[in-house]
Amino acid sequence: MKRILTVLMLMVTLLVAASCSSTTERPFMIWMDSYIAVDVNTQQIISTSLYSKQKLSFTPEDIINVQFIGGNNKIVIDQYEITENKDKSTSYYRYDLLLTYKAIEIGKFETIGIKITTTTLPIMSFPIGTWHFDVNETAANVIESWTSVAATSNNVMLPYNYTLVNEAILLTTIQYSKHDSIHDANGLPLEDKIDISKQYESPIVYVRTKINSVVDERNVIDYGNGIYLQSPLSLKEIVEISRTHNQVE
Repeated sequence: MKRILTVLMLMVTLLVAASCSSTTERPFMIWMDSYIAVDVNTQQIISTSLYSKQKLSFTPEDIINVQFIGGNNKIVIDQYEITENKDKSTSYYRYDLLLTYKAIEIGKFETIGIKITTTTLPIMSFPIGTWHFDVNETAANVIESWTSVAATSNNVMLPYNYTLVNEAILLTTIQYSKHDSIHDANGLPLEDKIDISKQYESPIVYVRTKINSVVDERNVIDYGNGIYLQSPLSLKEIVEISRTHNQVE
């Protein structure tokens, strides 16, 4: 009898513990997959968001370091800004992260999240999605992409709008994911849309294209400015999809 009571008490304890733990959700990052073509040793900026049901147990002032997970330490975050917002449309606290980073070596690197170090807590790791960094030489600056949009509420069609520095330049290739590009040796249109529905599943996609062109019989590289492509779903739906995909148990 005593043994039965002991087992019953243990089961009740476990059930209570499970109930308590289920009410406290871990913070999570918005789910965003990315292809990011960059030139080596050049600072770039990317933004993302952290969501939490409760206010975080640390303040932005407590943070002493933010790093990418993986990437062979070749993609370095030089600066970071974290801004707290109360997202009324989702009932979450939202923390917007603005990351200034630099690739210190040519090559292809990948990260799946970020690590945050504070003065008060152990290192915390947060999945983001899959970010592919394609690092190459300095841009040739023969194609300008400032006329391309910076954000769109469509995550399946990638719009682009480029301008040639002079008419002798031939735009031949635009790479928009780790393994995918469009190519025409006779020249691509300077303005168009690319179907990316088969390459990305995340509700938000960030793409910074690699642009190949021919000038004076030389193949050169330029880069798009980067575009955020957000699903037409409501923000509440995007946040819940991200919670399911990215939340750490």
